[in-house]
Amino acid sequence: MFTYKPQRGQALVLIVFAIVGLIAMVGLAVDSGNSFADRRNAQSAADNAAIAAALQKVQAVPTGWQLAATNMATSNGYTDDGGIGITTVDVYSMDDPLAAGCGSALPVIANPEEYILVTIHSTVDMMFGPIIGIRQTHNCVYAIAHGKPSVKTSLFYGNAVASTSCDAPSAILASGSSSVLIEGGGLFSNSSANPAISISWESNLTTPSDSGVTAVGGVDIVHGGYPSPISENNSDLQICPMPEEMFPDPDDICTDTIAELPYAEMAVNGAGQKIIPPGIHCITGDFRKDDYFGTNVTLVMLNNGLDWEGNVEVDLSSPFVGPTAGLLIYLPPTNDSTIKMRGTAGMRISGSVLAPSSAIIWIGNFGNTAMQSQWIGKTFDMSGNTNAHVIFNDSRAYKYSAPANVELTQ
Repeated sequence: MFTYKPQRGQALVLIVFAIVGLIAMVGLAVDSGNSFADRRNAQSAADNAAIAAALQKVQAVPTGWQLAATNMATSNGYTDDGGIGITTVDVYSMDDPLAAGCGSALPVIANPEEYILVTIHSTVDMMFGPIIGIRQTHNCVYAIAHGKPSVKTSLFYGNAVASTSCDAPSAILASGSSSVLIEGGGLFSNSSANPAISISWESNLTTPSDSGVTAVGGVDIVHGGYPSPISENNSDLQICPMPEEMFPDPDDICTDTIAELPYAEMAVNGAGQKIIPPGIHCITGDFRKDDYFGTNVTLVMLNNGLDWEGNVEVDLSSPFVGPTAGLLIYLPPTNDSTIKMRGTAGMRISGSVLAPSSAIIWIGNFGNTAMQSQWIGKTFDMSGNTNAHVIFNDSRAYKYSAPANVELTQ
């Protein structure tokens, strides 16, 4: 007869094995959690370090960007150990042949000199891993930041004549017996209207064969074809609203504001022209009709426009350097007064005429000397018997500083 005899102690053995397994799982979870937390922290440190380096690199004096990255990594708990191998922080420009990630191929990018790579290798000591022979784990993370420096940029894509209006119909109008010759840069309308540019006759306007006529909206050529290229319905080119940095702030450039130019005190040259002294002249009154000569001058019309008519002789050029380099005549965005050029005997000017809120009207013969300038207004009227010759010289045109841009790309 079989008699059952209980095996005392078996449950205790099973419980011991279960406890050991439970402890192993807890240890694995703790060590994995520590490793994951370190990887997350290292990635955050690499991101911040890459951004810090990119910010430093886009400064006016782009030095010390590698130090900026390592300092940021240190402040986030990751200090390069100088080659021991426990923690390393590597900072490279992406065009450096030594730049390396974490074993995987780095992305191929254009302008790699504008990108910063930060790689962090870190070591995490295991708490329970030594039980199974694993004393440490290693993490490798990297971040890439793009730092695009501030650059001088030509206004409205470097066109010789541009209207800023976002929606005015026929923002640029050339009609009647007008004959306008543009060289060195084309014609651009920022308006989305159809038409944004209206040209009555082929003879009204001549533009470069490589620049031609460009409009956000449509272009209407009423009579005949047009020899230069025409590009219309370009919504991707529209600049609306216009960034504030495109136009200089009068408060920044007007250190001295005068009610009007001191006409009575001006010297007169041998040609009988009043000599405007070099500098920035910020005027709250009228700019009188007269014969003028001036080099390295900027005329800022704070609340009035310009109406030059009759047989005036104007010979003016903008500064080559300084905050208004290339800027000859400026009506700030807050000034929507009109600029009207009517039958001047000679218009020899060099530099940009910038009046983003103003209507610009050309009537009559501007003389037979080309204007080496850029004209930017809200709208343009070249109708009537306008006879003008504009040569766009990018080196003599006003440029604005597009802001620096920094972003984390990977």
